[in-house]
Amino acid sequence: MQYKSVNIIDLFDYIFTQIKDKHFLLKRIKFYSLLRFIVTFTVNAFFPLYFRITQRKKTYCMETCTQTEGRIIVSLTSFPLRIGRVWLVIETILRQTQKPDKLILWLSEDQFSSIQKLPK
Repeated sequence: MQYKSVNIIDLFDYIFTQIKDKHFLLKRIKFYSLLRFIVTFTVNAFFPLYFRITQRKKTYCMETCTQTEGRIIVSLTSFPLRIGRVWLVIETILRQTQKPDKLILWLSEDQFSSIQKLPK
C-alpha cells in the first residue's frame, strides 16, 4: 500500500472543503457554519505559529531563476489593514509544490509613506 504525503495546509483545506450543508436540520441550526468557523479560527491561530517554526526550511525558499521564458510570476497587492498578515499569503505561496520564479508585492505610496513603517 502506498501512502501519499499530506502536509498540514492540505489537510485543513480538505477538511474545510468537505463541510457541506447536507442535512436540513443541521443546516437550520447553523451546525455547518459553526464547523467552518472552528476550522477557520484554528487555521488563523495555528498557521502563523506553524509558519514561524518551519520558516527556515530550505524547501520553502525561492531559488534564483535565470530563465527568461516560461517563468511563473506571482503578483499581489495589499493595504495597511492587511499588511501585518500578508506574510502568511506569501508563506503559503512558497510552500506549494510548484514555486514561483518571482514574487512581487505591490504597495501604494499613498497608503505606505515609508518603508521603515512596514513590518519585517
